[in-house]
Amino acid sequence: MSDIKPPPNSLSSDDALPPVEPPSAGFLVQLFLIPGLIVAIIVVVWLLFHWLAQMGNDPREYVKKLRGNNEVRWQAAVNLAGVLHSSAGDELKKDSTVVADLGQILTDEITAANTDERSINLRVYLCRALGEFQVEAALSPLLVAATTQRSDAEMDVQRAAVQGLATLAANLNEAKPGWNHADLMATLLAVSKSDNDNLRTESAFALGIIDDPETTARLTQMLDDPHADARFNAATGLARRGDKAALPGLLEMLDADQRLATEGESPENRQEKTALVNIAGLQALAKLADQNSTIDLSQAQVLVERLTKSNIPDVRAAAVAVREKLARRQARPPAEEAKSTTATK
Repeated sequence: MSDIKPPPNSLSSDDALPPVEPPSAGFLVQLFLIPGLIVAIIVVVWLLFHWLAQMGNDPREYVKKLRGNNEVRWQAAVNLAGVLHSSAGDELKKDSTVVADLGQILTDEITAANTDERSINLRVYLCRALGEFQVEAALSPLLVAATTQRSDAEMDVQRAAVQGLATLAANLNEAKPGWNHADLMATLLAVSKSDNDNLRTESAFALGIIDDPETTARLTQMLDDPHADARFNAATGLARRGDKAALPGLLEMLDADQRLATEGESPENRQEKTALVNIAGLQALAKLADQNSTIDLSQAQVLVERLTKSNIPDVRAAAVAVREKLARRQARPPAEEAKSTTATK
């Protein structure tokens, strides 16, 4: 085999490489300085947009935009609701200025007496938003909304106002245990006697938050309300106080067959409504057991046991938890039970 020879005129490896020279100043500028400037500009632009976005997230600006009758109003409403339900909302809920502004907008809307869908929806939103605060100044506009009904269209606003009052009362009670207000009591007692089933239902829930002899007496009367949801809310409110009068209502809530409660509901909603009533009854029974260690819950235990076999998983899980709680309660020594009793009625 003959030796392989390089082709004529081929270059050596040394001849193929360009001569090595130190980089010029212009090359270094292109390599490092210009990309660095580009990155710096990007960072500055990002910070500028972030700063502008933060300026646009001022809740007070959202409140101002709620006054405008345009699409911006609803975006502001969504944004404000988001703040109220975030960690940033903790301080906002104590802001008297924001409460005063929201209350004035609600008052102006009530005075305007517009009953088109957009106006009613705004009032409903304002009622619920005001309830989220921990400032007593939110009370006055909500009381006006709860007692204003010039047409059937305002019924939804009344309901939302009572819901707002319930939330506000819970918030103020948390900050100052035992908080109460005469005008709030008078309004809720009056609304609880409305001809509207839904208003009575909402008022029963609100009355259950305020522990007072007058509310207890009214809730006891509402145990015989013809509307099932009103009865259930009344029983739940009494159960929180350890009042044994709640027991018949709770037994009705623990019935797996909620025919009365689901009357008028569409077939697809019946199971959901049944689950809500059963679970609410189980939670209320647990509260009653905690607050009243001497009440006989044997009837309730039978119904709880049946619910542990429910075909609704959430109901089944809640029933098992309550069954265990009642079993521990029975196993407790009498002396220990007496010490744990906070209310026996």
